[in-house]
Amino acid sequence: MIRTMIAAGVAMLLGIGTAQAQGAAAWTGGKIFVPASLSTANAACESAMTGNCAGQIKPGKHPVIVFLHGCGGPRTPSAFLNLGAIVAAPNSFAGGASCQRDARHMVQLVAARHGEIAYAAGQLRAAPWADPAKLVLAGYSNGAQTTATYTGGEFRARVIVAWTCNNHRAPDQNGVRGAGPVLALLGTADEFYKGIGLSGDCGSAVAGRGGPSQSIMIPGGTHEILDHATTRNAVAAFVPAVIR
Repeated sequence: MIRTMIAAGVAMLLGIGTAQAQGAAAWTGGKIFVPASLSTANAACESAMTGNCAGQIKPGKHPVIVFLHGCGGPRTPSAFLNLGAIVAAPNSFAGGASCQRDARHMVQLVAARHGEIAYAAGQLRAAPWADPAKLVLAGYSNGAQTTATYTGGEFRARVIVAWTCNNHRAPDQNGVRGAGPVLALLGTADEFYKGIGLSGDCGSAVAGRGGPSQSIMIPGGTHEILDHATTRNAVAAFVPAVIR
């Protein structure tokens, strides 16, 4: 017993297990959204990840969207609801993540959130209601940056909302990793990225991705485009196409 406790302490000092713990906290601190079409109650259900909604999912394996919030914290991903897929939205802040605006911290934050994605994918592989062949990764703002730079191959497609796919302060954060179709949306008047080395758009990163891939610039759109009509319409066309 003492040896086990010492080993656990050493592991924590070395950072071993920290990513697992952070991923678990983000997952259990998050929410799940079940559309009426996939609910045994025939009604949309929203609850904590550990709440009652998972128990109301119809038998079988279903598509799942993993949605990553931005630095503003968790929010209802309304553009991704009712698209024939369950939405799992981890809470990175519950996992200990925090947002500071300096470049070094943001790179570290994205790396930590990559671990949360991997943990979520592992949970979905084990979930009786999730189809591991039909997972979509989506994110807004910092969550979109995290989505774009995640290297894992568990996801069939990605949706990037309010990120430029360019980080001139940290070039290894540029582009989109992984395979599969990508939908990227950015406002032409996004005030957040002006003058801080994050200018540009995802056009070149999305080009050649195939399928229904698109990089869409929303005229006059600010950083708050998650619920923009153009975003809703584009997501409503993209997600059903990639989870068929």
